[in-house]
Amino acid sequence: MGPSPDRVAILLPLAVAVPLTFFTVIIHALAIMPIVYFVRCELTLGRAGVQFWRDVGIVAVVALVALAAHLIAVATWAVVFTLYGEFSQLSAAFTIPQ
Repeated sequence: MGPSPDRVAILLPLAVAVPLTFFTVIIHALAIMPIVYFVRCELTLGRAGVQFWRDVGIVAVVALVALAAHLIAVATWAVVFTLYGEFSQLSAAFTIPQ
């Protein structure tokens, strides 16, 4: 007797999502390292906390590094979704359906 057609397949998506979630955490953890190094360097050189616009620049650099890490994680998920047939093309994984 074969599997019932109304059952939801959960094992393969779970087997893909768990390591990919761990990989996403690793991507964001790797982004924290240059952020901490940069902020510590700015504090050591005495440039942080002195002028408002310099602090805005520091926060902007940190935000851009975090944004880059997030975009890498999103792209990784999009590639995996495309490889497993959830999307027919990679560009469809990045667009919002209308």
